[in-house]
Parts: sequence; C-alpha cells; structure tokens
Amino acid sequence: MKKILIIRLKGFGDILMTSPVWRNIKLNDHSTEIHLLTDRKIAELSRMYKELDKVYEMDTSSLIKQIELISCLRKEKYDFVIDLFCNPRSSFLTLITNAPVRIGFNVRFRKHAYNKLISDEYRKKHEVMHHLASLAYIDMKIINDKIYLPDSIRKEFNLEIKDNSFFTVAPMGKWKCKRFPEKKMAEIINQIHDKFKLSSVVLYGDSEEKKRAEYIKSLTGNSCLLSPESDFMQMASIIEKSLFLLTNDTAALHIAEALEKPIIAFFGPTNPLTQGPRYSRHLIIKNAEMECLCCNKTVCKKNSCFENIDMNKAKNEIEIFINSISNPEA
Repeated sequence: MKKILIIRLKGFGDILMTSPVWRNIKLNDHSTEIHLLTDRKIAELSRMYKELDKVYEMDTSSLIKQIELISCLRKEKYDFVIDLFCNPRSSFLTLITNAPVRIGFNVRFRKHAYNKLISDEYRKKHEVMHHLASLAYIDMKIINDKIYLPDSIRKEFNLEIKDNSFFTVAPMGKWKCKRFPEKKMAEIINQIHDKFKLSSVVLYGDSEEKKRAEYIKSLTGNSCLLSPESDFMQMASIIEKSLFLLTNDTAALHIAEALEKPIIAFFGPTNPLTQGPRYSRHLIIKNAEMECLCCNKTVCKKNSCFENIDMNKAKNEIEIFINSISNPEA
C-alpha cells in the first residue's frame, strides 16, 4: 500500500483547486493512504474530504508544535511527498520527510528539495492541471479534473429569501488589488436589480470584510441583503441557493465553480486562464487594454486594473449573460 503526503498551504480556494489531486489518487488506487498538510484555518474543511485519511495542521505560532510536526512527518515514512505550495517552509518539510520520491515545482533554490520536478510547461495551464501534472510521477492517470466540495460541506440556515430569487455577491479577497472597487460593485448590483428585479446577498467572512459589505449595502438600498457572518460551509449553502455569483477572484468563485453555478467575475492581477472557472457558465470581465494585466502582484501602487474598466461595456456584457442563463434556449 502506498502512502502519500500532499502539502498545500494557504486558503480555502487553494484547497478546492487541489481537491482533484486526492480524488484522482483514490480513483486510480483506492488502497493508497493519503495525508494532507495544510494551514490550521482550513484543516476543518480538509477533514471533510473522505479521500483524506489524515490531515496535519501547520501551526507557525508555536516552535514546539512545528518540531512535533517534523517528528510526526518523519515517522510516517511516506513513499511520495507532493508539495503543491513550494515556499521555503513547505520545501524544507518535504525534504525533511526523507521520502524516496519528492515532487515539486522548479522554483529557484527550493527545487533542490525535490527529486522530481513538475515540468514548466504546465505553468501556463490552469492551476488545477498544474497540480494534476504531479500524478505522472506516481504512475497515475487523470480521470476527473473537476474541483469539488465534500459531501458534508453544506451548513443549512434560514436566509428569509426564496431559493433562486437572488444572486450572491463576493467582494472579498486577501489581496487588496484583487478586490473590485465597492462603488463599482454597488453600481453593478443596482443595475442588475433595476433590469431584472433580483435581490442580492453580499457575502463576508470576517469583521474587515463585513465593513466592505456594509458599505456596498449602504449604496444599494433594500434590494441588497447582508449574509450572516459566514464560514466556508455557510457560504457554500448560500451560493448553492442563488441564481449566480458576482465576484472577483476569491474563494467564493471556486465554491461556485464546484457547485456548477453561473459566475460573473472581475479579474485584474490574476489570470482567469490559470485561476478562473472552467466548467461553470461564466463571464470574465477585465480591462484587456492594461499592459500589466495578470501581473500576479499582491501589492500595486497604481491599483488601476479596475479603476479604468469600461463600466458601460461591463454592464452590457452582464445584461447579455444574465439573459442567457435566465433563458438558456433563447
């Protein structure tokens, strides 16, 4: 029986885009034991995936816990380690496992932690396919490349609004330069309400995101509702009940993709070809005239990806898209 460790740190969206890796490992060989090393904040979600036999948490706040983690990983005696994060910490942990096969990306000095490097040709492909390229090094095939949510993910609660009578709005994003400006988002929400008489529910997760959500609501009136403070599971439940998602590049986009919900997404510093939806019906809005578009920078002095976007053109494209999902045979 093979034992494999997958390392994927960071956020909820990143875990969703990694989910096809462990699904395909189990589809190839159900007896393979799969462990995941991830951040504490997403360990709860990760444990809901039935394909994962064990989930280790990365706790950077405690040196003792990090030492204990290293000891545990070494004792596991993995056959394969797949590092799909490849930062200095994850590459060190990959190396310290002493696994005979260590798979990672060809990234600067970190590449020396691995003895199998995923080909650079996959960098231009979608992140899901970039991750799935690791399967070739463990003699497994890609059977299903769709991202998916755990069966037990949905947490029900009463929104006091009828299913499929509203759309969801996700203005979140840890990178400030990935967030579509609140005033412009409110303008789009108002346009959709005026044209289609649809209410909206603005999603948020923490207190900082709540401030932005409240500001958007203040610009949109009674047609716009605030969701309860939502964890990942509640967010999935709300999106599933909605007609479509209006968002920028954030975790909610990947939830909607996993639920096969229509998506309207604004993209700036990240590339929709590598980070965007693939299977859901979707409309990508971006300022194609920007020379630095898709720069992948987390900080931008200009922050002009969205400021110079043609709002009239965007509104027209959104109207056409909503008509197409409301009347699929039209």
